[in-house]
Amino acid sequence: MSRLPVDSNVFRWEPLGQPVRGTGEFRDELFTGSGESKLVERCTYPLTGIGGIFRVYADHGAFDASPGGASVVDLARGFNLDNAWRTTGLPLPVVG
Repeated sequence: MSRLPVDSNVFRWEPLGQPVRGTGEFRDELFTGSGESKLVERCTYPLTGIGGIFRVYADHGAFDASPGGASVVDLARGFNLDNAWRTTGLPLPVVG
């Protein structure tokens, strides 16, 4: 199970069925099988990379990650900003 804290550290770097396009990108599903967000404020697992992620591609959208937090780049059809805020519990501003 992977976790991506919004400060751009990463617990596991393993693309979901696709090659990684470039360093600093992370692909995974946004939620666990039990519905918990994998985009979290702080990682409680041992980190395998510190500050190495700048963009997260997930089944529900794309998010930028930085030491200052995560922000929404794009959301999947049917998954709106209210859904993102409610289900992740994070204050996700919109990029651009």
